Amino acid sequence: MIDDKAEAKRIAEELAELKYRQRKKNEILSKGYYKIAVNYYKKKQYKEAVSEFQKALGFDPSNSKAAKYLKKSHEKLEKNRAKMHRDLIREERKRDTEMAKTMRMTEEEGAQLKARRERELKDKVKMPSEAALMRDQLLEESHELYDNGNYRAAEEALNMALEYAPFDEELIYYREKTRNTIVERKVKHMSMAKSLEEMTRLAEVDEATVPTSGQGMEERYGDRRASSAKRVGAQSATAKQEEVQKVSSDRENLKDRLKERIAEIDFTDASIKDVIKFLVDLTGLNFVMDEGAMPNAERKISVSLRDMPISELLDIVLYPAQLDYDVKDNYILVASAARIEQGDMVVKVYDVQDLVGTVKDYPAEQFDTSVTSSKNKSSLK
Repeated sequence: MIDDKAEAKRIAEELAELKYRQRKKNEILSKGYYKIAVNYYKKKQYKEAVSEFQKALGFDPSNSKAAKYLKKSHEKLEKNRAKMHRDLIREERKRDTEMAKTMRMTEEEGAQLKARRERELKDKVKMPSEAALMRDQLLEESHELYDNGNYRAAEEALNMALEYAPFDEELIYYREKTRNTIVERKVKHMSMAKSLEEMTRLAEVDEATVPTSGQGMEERYGDRRASSAKRVGAQSATAKQEEVQKVSSDRENLKDRLKERIAEIDFTDASIKDVIKFLVDLTGLNFVMDEGAMPNAERKISVSLRDMPISELLDIVLYPAQLDYDVKDNYILVASAARIEQGDMVVKVYDVQDLVGTVKDYPAEQFDTSVTSSKNKSSLK
């Protein structure tokens, strides 16, 4: 009898634990869909917002914020429908009035009016909307800015264009291309900074190894050039060292963020890109996806994990599509495993002009060339 009670108590505790975990899981998913829905609401895409708020409430009916925004979204939709209905009635009345006037006109006048209306309708259909005009104008402006090397302004122009056409694939493609260019230029700048730091370090080593007596640096290069090289090298080394220390600190902070644990995540038949987007909304981390990784990021996966660091979760999600990630100074780059393994190319340039001695013109015997006519062969004498 005692064993039965203990078993019943154990089962009850397990059920309570399962319910608690399920509730926590639902709360996390509800918050994720709530954030997505709020973004739709701010963009005045109320129909999509209603769908996402309903998903959030489906996982957590006690989510009062989602319920509040769902009510507001319904109200906005009703207002839009009412406005469309009023506009439709107004157009119908206007059309009826014009039709009545047409009936009172002669047959010839009515035919002329009808022809004019048809021409106006055709012109109206051909004429693009104001939003489409703004979209095209901003896209063209972004191309000009990009070609001139003003990538930040080009990205801003594309962001403004996306406000008029939020799901335009062409705009999204060029914005991602521009962002990748910005990131690549930043990485290149960092690589050049590291190269300059290495050159400064080599200059300091060279200076330390030159003997103080005999033919020293001043005798080899001249007093003015030597003192200038020392001063510029010291200033450059100090500035670059501070920059490298700052970048290293930012990168370490980002690596620490990746050690944070996510309570639970559950996706069924979702694309890797959607999972990354969910992580962005949930953690606030910056992710940049390489252009070459876009096709693989569309791959569908099903994953259900709990209490796991973000770094391990990324390994599990990206591995099936042969993708990987790399921690940069203030963002996480998602690219193909081959590119991540290859790493960043660093070009180092060393100025050795001052180290090259003068090549003397040594005397030598004269020589001439002749062609043997019999065998048509050249020879040196």
